Amino acid sequence: YVLTQFGAYDGKMEWLNNYLLSEVTKDSAVAPKKKTKGRMCSIFFATNKSGITYHCQNFDNPESGILVGLFSAPGKYKSIALTRMTDISYFPPTFDFSGLTEVQKSFLPFFAFYPVDGINEQGLSVSIAGSYPHKIMDTKNRKGVYITYLSRLMLDSCKTVEEALALAGRYYFFDHDGLVTTNHLLIADKLGNSAIIEYNKEGKMQYQVTKSENLVMTNDDIIGVDSSQVTCVRYKAICKQLKDKPVEDYKDCMNILRTVENKTLWTVVMDNKTNTGYIATHGKFDHYYKFSLK
Repeated sequence: YVLTQFGAYDGKMEWLNNYLLSEVTKDSAVAPKKKTKGRMCSIFFATNKSGITYHCQNFDNPESGILVGLFSAPGKYKSIALTRMTDISYFPPTFDFSGLTEVQKSFLPFFAFYPVDGINEQGLSVSIAGSYPHKIMDTKNRKGVYITYLSRLMLDSCKTVEEALALAGRYYFFDHDGLVTTNHLLIADKLGNSAIIEYNKEGKMQYQVTKSENLVMTNDDIIGVDSSQVTCVRYKAICKQLKDKPVEDYKDCMNILRTVENKTLWTVVMDNKTNTGYIATHGKFDHYYKFSLK
């Protein structure tokens, strides 16, 4: 399904974030759990010889309806983002728009809160993947934001990786497991910059920034870990393919993601230079949809 969002949504986003934050801080002593099974996402960023940058993800998750949203709020950068329908539990996995009640339809504006993958009109792109759980310790003088809301704030207001990292530094991010994060982010821009944002074992937010280099992220911790020590087979497979044959276009990116497909809900390749993207669903890599912010 495709949704186009018009009008301001700041009030709705802040209300939902504050509600979720109040719920998780009721128990700030939540212990980290083991890595969540079933989340096998694969993300990479690559630059071809012409300087075109590609930000790509296989979002491997349980079956859900898929929403492709065009967001154009006053004073915000226009963006396109992908969201699971089940992120708002009010909707069943077998989402059928024709069967929604008027009350259910009134919840649709909240999907702006839940971008998993997205790119804005300035060429800033964001992706989220599951990670090892880490307790969040550096909350002093920072406001808590739900992980996907941090993506929304970046898409709305940031042109570059540098701006997005500065924004992230004002917050700590959390998810439904309490003051524990089980996700990390990869962000990129049209200048060839990319970065991973994740928490370390001490519960502090950290960054890994690259310029015009390949960057790969799956579900293992990446920052401060020698690439030879990363055990994820999908991580190793993507790194090898990028090293053996640099990508030339979005089709090469799709083909790499095809080799590491694992019950993939959607695949997206985002071109940061042209603000264009390609989306395939349910592992059907030969049948994809094109979108553009031009």
